[in-house]
Amino acid sequence: GQGHAPFLETGTLPVAIAAFLDRAERKIQKK
Repeated sequence: GQGHAPFLETGTLPVAIAAFLDRAERKIQKK
């Protein structure tokens, strides 16, 4: 997704991991 590092956009990572990173990212930004 947008805002992620390019290597996360190569499609080599499972969608589940991408979703996990997205949730973690939002959790950190929320503070």
